[in-house]
Amino acid sequence: MENQTAIHTRKFGAEHDCNVPIPTPPPLLDEPTRRRLAVTAFAMGISTRQIEDLLRVIFGEDAPDHSTIGRWIADEAKKAKPVLEALDAACVCRVHTLALDEIFFGGDRPWSRSNRRA
Repeated sequence: MENQTAIHTRKFGAEHDCNVPIPTPPPLLDEPTRRRLAVTAFAMGISTRQIEDLLRVIFGEDAPDHSTIGRWIADEAKKAKPVLEALDAACVCRVHTLALDEIFFGGDRPWSRSNRRA
């Protein structure tokens, strides 16, 4: 009894062999777009090592290394510093209460009456 590959090859010829993997080209993103992707991911809380892994999945061997990603993030942080300082100064008078437990502990306070899950 013939196997499926032999039947397929006899019917359609070797040029139509379904067992041949078709390579997919990596996405074409220019360097500014890659930088923006890395910096945005970092701003969302993804670590630089995770960003490196993510970019390696997307771009394969053409992905930037960890130090390059760190440099991109540091460069953008320097650019953002004056804007963030101005925003901080403008918001100081609007801050009434600091929620340090939510900042540092994620807001899970099962012992607190203000927590609806308690």
